[in-house]
Amino acid sequence: MTTRTYRPTTDFVAPPEEQGQIVQRSYALDAEAEVILCRETDYSDGSQTIVAFRYPDDDSEFQPWNVAPSLGRLIGPCIVTQDDQ
Repeated sequence: MTTRTYRPTTDFVAPPEEQGQIVQRSYALDAEAEVILCRETDYSDGSQTIVAFRYPDDDSEFQPWNVAPSLGRLIGPCIVTQDDQ
């Protein structure tokens, strides 16, 4: 299986219900690839995984600062890169 690479067009944001959890999920968009990225950070051991999902079929808005987003079809584990600044 090939691991895909994405470049987020938004920052990762943890919804209120995820904040302060030992295992915290945060979300970002890659608008060019039309995917939602879910980063899971385990603060007990410092491990981190990122998984990509397609946009959902519904018309829900991406507002992770309010609530966890609806997710579409699972694409799978991925790598995230950032633009050089």
